[in-house]
Amino acid sequence: MIQDILALRDVNGLFRMPESDQPPAGDLYATALYAGVDSSKKIVTDINPLAVDQKLKTTDLSEAPSFWSTVMLEKSVPKLSKKPIVAAAAKLRMPAIQNNTGAEVAAIWTFASSVKTLKELSIQVDVTEVSKRLASINLMGIKPYPYLLWRVWDSYQSLDIKQPEELTALLKASSILTLPSSPESVFDVQAVAEASRVFGEKPVLPEGIIEHLKSLLFDGKVNEDIVRVSILRTLILLDHDADAQNYLRENVFSGRIEFGSGLVQPIIQRPGIVEATYLASRLLDKEFPRVVSSETANSLITAITSNESDSLTKLKAVVALKREGDSRWKDHINVVDAVKRDLPKVVTLDQLAEYLARVDALVQVDDKVDFAKLKNFDAPLSDKSLTMLAFMALKNFSYFSNSSEIGSWFPNQQKMLKSLVSKPTEPVSLYVAGLSAMTSASASGLRSPDFTDAVSKLRDLRGCEKYKSLYRSGINKVSPCSLTLSVQLMSVPNAYQFEGSK
Repeated sequence: MIQDILALRDVNGLFRMPESDQPPAGDLYATALYAGVDSSKKIVTDINPLAVDQKLKTTDLSEAPSFWSTVMLEKSVPKLSKKPIVAAAAKLRMPAIQNNTGAEVAAIWTFASSVKTLKELSIQVDVTEVSKRLASINLMGIKPYPYLLWRVWDSYQSLDIKQPEELTALLKASSILTLPSSPESVFDVQAVAEASRVFGEKPVLPEGIIEHLKSLLFDGKVNEDIVRVSILRTLILLDHDADAQNYLRENVFSGRIEFGSGLVQPIIQRPGIVEATYLASRLLDKEFPRVVSSETANSLITAITSNESDSLTKLKAVVALKREGDSRWKDHINVVDAVKRDLPKVVTLDQLAEYLARVDALVQVDDKVDFAKLKNFDAPLSDKSLTMLAFMALKNFSYFSNSSEIGSWFPNQQKMLKSLVSKPTEPVSLYVAGLSAMTSASASGLRSPDFTDAVSKLRDLRGCEKYKSLYRSGINKVSPCSLTLSVQLMSVPNAYQFEGSK
């Protein structure tokens, strides 16, 4: 389990939900980017036009990146309908003027590139505004940034307007003397390579640039599609097309093409979050310090002190900080006190889930919590949501001042437990809720052999593709694992055997 949780740790020291590892849907923008460096044309050849047309029905083509992507694919993919492009082109307008010069150049460049391709498709667009904004760019102000110089020069080219001599001179004189270490510096290298191809001159680039770019690409050091494509384009410009196409075969064609549509699935960075970190700390308990990084405590403290964090998030960050073994959790006891003060005296149905989440976190850092009284409620078996809440109340009966009463409540739910826990069923969340409540349901008729049998069947839910020690959110073995369900199952006797997992 240690290794599974470690695999969920992000660079910010916090942990991700395993569900976030699910591949995203195919994306027009990512597809257009990679299609532009795919000399084999495999991407555009394998695209399903019907699937793309369907996606376009729910795509806002007034957004410049979406429009650009669609225009690029329209030019390359046979049988794509032109109707969405023609309709959107008629309404096409430049984005508002950007305050940042780099953002303004990007907006102009994207618009101008779309205009160029639209002309190739015999679709005309008014370029009056984009031409004026392009001419207003302060060239000396962007002199230190070759990629901005290139984008401005290329925008003039796309609009069939002669480039200012000053701009051409600045671009020709561009050079890169150090190996790139940021997205902008990668774009700068591409710009110098682009200019060298246009002007027929040898690019001034640092020694070892090819191997450095390949290392960034093949070693997974770059996590944005637009930066990866920039590197691929640079390799092609520097006569290393074979390396670029090899990367596409190994890392895009195999594993990132959405089944059915043929679209490329984008890289989506899902950072670690407090909720997943809190759950990981609960799951590992005393072993949690073994999986944290030097950034974990700092990120938790940032969440605790942030005005953007709600009180429950702050409390969970305090719990994780304590479980990490960092004594600074005591500096934030005010967070604990605030949550305690806000607890209701009587818990109604509408308050139940929130109350349990708060109390379950509170008892991890404070052994003097005044529990509220739970007000009984009706839970028809036909209502799965209410049945789930009934199981939650049974499982957590000790968190209520009238705990002695609750064990006999919800007789219909208790009667169904024997059947429910006999084997995993969908929805798994309801099945897990029942399992978690079974030892607290005094009127269920369940006995020790039933518990043993139920746990043996539970093992069928153990493990997903990447995380073998966690529990899945679905019966299907391709379902993602869930930290939330895995923590809920800690209350089930023998659901975990930690030996050999550390």
